[in-house]
Amino acid sequence: MKQKLQLKLQSRTIHVGDVMEKLCRFPTNSIDCIMTSPMYYNDIDLGVPGAWGNERSVFEYLSKMRVFQNELLRVLKPRGTCFINISDSYAKRNHGPIKKGTKFMVPEMFSSQCVLDGWLCENVIQWLKRNAFPTSVQTHLWWNMEPVYFLVKNKNHYFNLDAVKIPRLHKSKPLNRRVRDAAHGRLEARFGKKYRASKKEIRQFKQDIRKRADYTGFNSRYDNTKNDKNPGCLLDIPVKVVPGLSHVAYYPVEFAEWFIKCGCPKNGIVLDPFLGSGTTAIAAENLGRQWVGIELSEKFAAESIKRIGVGKLA
Repeated sequence: MKQKLQLKLQSRTIHVGDVMEKLCRFPTNSIDCIMTSPMYYNDIDLGVPGAWGNERSVFEYLSKMRVFQNELLRVLKPRGTCFINISDSYAKRNHGPIKKGTKFMVPEMFSSQCVLDGWLCENVIQWLKRNAFPTSVQTHLWWNMEPVYFLVKNKNHYFNLDAVKIPRLHKSKPLNRRVRDAAHGRLEARFGKKYRASKKEIRQFKQDIRKRADYTGFNSRYDNTKNDKNPGCLLDIPVKVVPGLSHVAYYPVEFAEWFIKCGCPKNGIVLDPFLGSGTTAIAAENLGRQWVGIELSEKFAAESIKRIGVGKLA
């Protein structure tokens, strides 16, 4: 079999064509951060021949996703990060044992495939879409959240937590370890009979803990958490309408920026293998990162270049 020529990665370039045909030619260990959202199965039909999401069954879709995720693992640098936004849909017919009317559970099956094939899953971040498209159905709840899987090759990966920390509601108060341990019945076991805490101190401690959730410990681990904190796994960014886009499946620029800020080092290169309307590239440009994309549709790729304001097609 004739070996395919390896692509030379150049920043600000959109590679037009099939995602797997292009991705398998990317150099190994060449990407710092992957930020993408593959087309969801059985969801939106963009009218592009060969587009993902229109497979004959959910099992065919997951099979393609498995090959895809392994190629992402190959091209990612050892300290690289990968963020994949993938959502679900309801079965419109029976798919083998999967009955009509149920959610496919595609995100859960996809993430299980990733872990089984060698990825480490650091987080499942829930994107809260407060203004998501409403539903009129009466049999289940409004579907206004989507998962983003934070995947890495190993534990020694890049991650800039400071870039996404959020302000605390209150300034932190120091925690009196002596009184805390006494309140939990651990003081004598830890320090013998050397220390004591009065009933008044313990009562006051319990009252303060119930009223405040911003107590910190004494050691240096908490020095940088006095005025800001880890944001947790709920990302509250509203959906935004972008007039004039023919590609209707896109996320907000602020959404992509959040992941690039914490997951890509300065001057690092961001890959979006389903570039679509070019949002990931715009976010990378805003943050001073390099970027490269893959897009099946030449029409969408050309529109993306116009929207981004820089770049070229390949």
